[in-house]
Amino acid sequence: MNKRNIHTIEKSVLSVNRLSDQASLAFNQMLSNLRLSISLRITINYCRMLLKSAMIIWLIFSCVFAWVAWLNTNNQADLATDRLRIALESNQAYDPVLTEDLSRIRILDPAGQIYFSNWYTDEEFEGFWPQGTDWPFSLDMGRRFASLQTTRFVTVGLDRWHMDFSYNLSEWLVLYLVAVMGLMAVDTFRMIYFLIRSKKLNQAVLKPIDEIAQTSRIITAENLGQRINIHGTKNELKDLALVINGLLDRLESAYNSQKQFVSDASHELRTPIAVIQGYAGLLERWGKSDPAVTEEALSAIVNEATNMQKLVENLLFLARHDKQTWKLTLSPVLVHDLVEEIAKDTEVIAIRHQVKVGPLEESVIMADKNALKQALRIFADNSMKYTPEGGQIGFSCRREGPWVVMTVWDTGQGVSKDDLSKIFDRFYRADPSRNSGSEGHGYGLGLSIAKIIVSAHGGKIRVRSTPGAGSEFSILLKRALE
Repeated sequence: MNKRNIHTIEKSVLSVNRLSDQASLAFNQMLSNLRLSISLRITINYCRMLLKSAMIIWLIFSCVFAWVAWLNTNNQADLATDRLRIALESNQAYDPVLTEDLSRIRILDPAGQIYFSNWYTDEEFEGFWPQGTDWPFSLDMGRRFASLQTTRFVTVGLDRWHMDFSYNLSEWLVLYLVAVMGLMAVDTFRMIYFLIRSKKLNQAVLKPIDEIAQTSRIITAENLGQRINIHGTKNELKDLALVINGLLDRLESAYNSQKQFVSDASHELRTPIAVIQGYAGLLERWGKSDPAVTEEALSAIVNEATNMQKLVENLLFLARHDKQTWKLTLSPVLVHDLVEEIAKDTEVIAIRHQVKVGPLEESVIMADKNALKQALRIFADNSMKYTPEGGQIGFSCRREGPWVVMTVWDTGQGVSKDDLSKIFDRFYRADPSRNSGSEGHGYGLGLSIAKIIVSAHGGKIRVRSTPGAGSEFSILLKRALE
């Protein structure tokens, strides 16, 4: 087989693959535009894969068949050529030893005259063999005949002999057709079997997906703890179940946090409302005739209203943060001036405490000044609340490598080790005996707000505390380039 024929076969195989890929893309596009069930899509795609595999098997089988037939033809032609060379060199008559009349030979001498021929006669195959073609294979379905032809040249001395050799492939063609029909029968049986069993097979394949869907349908706010069973699930479906379970875990956590937030907020608002209602009733009964009662009630109502305002403001801050609508406004901030300002404000308020200031090292940071001031005031307020009269409250700022450290410390009651990991949780108060904001203590929101502010600046909070000796809260932020 010459290079041109091999190149032709390669182009044919590549063309079949290219057409198959294009047909697959067009078919998938058509399916995507149709509203078909997953089960029907699986059935259609499996049938398409069966047809494609049948075509590939047929193509491979045909190539192997043609290759074997060509090797056999060349072997027969080589044998005939060797016998001709031996006959010419020994001056003997040429005997081709043809088997079952499968081979046809035509030998031309150096002068172009026929030396030997059992070639096809015009009466048998008139015009059958195309002259002047390079394609070695000929097929005549009407005569049910196929053959392969090759040409050989034999040189003896100075003489060059020409041999045309044709091998009858009619019996091979019958075997080929029988084999192809067998392959078609097997593929047809596979397709019919799948179509008959497609419903049960699809149910087995889609059963894990149905279980996932059923579990998802029954999950509500009342049973968010329900999870998809991953036992027995494999591969991609197990990954899908794990992803959905992870999503449910996050939803349950967020939902429980929201419920706890609403419950805690309602509880904290209930106390000042009850106090206001109580003093309002006291005013209604006794305030008209007793100025002392009136003054006490009005003072308590104003105090509780102020506490409620602070609580609502804190809740609104947390809500804006949770909705990601709270943004920082950054600008250069002189840290020592900021800390000194907070210390002076605290000194005015904490008249029963000793306020210490220093050291104050000069530093500049990029920060939201108002937000950072709020965080420092939260630490200062906590120090005033939980430091007994006569105790000390201190403020300082210094450099630690690339960091600026702003510290608020006190000699108050301190925080236990068990509570240190929880003090930044919302509505958490380290001492369960502490009451609501109506008695001077906070609502458990301040430190969580301070942590949000510091984290938004890319900083961190460091806490050191010893029960009975005091606490130290430090904000660490990166220094700006100076």
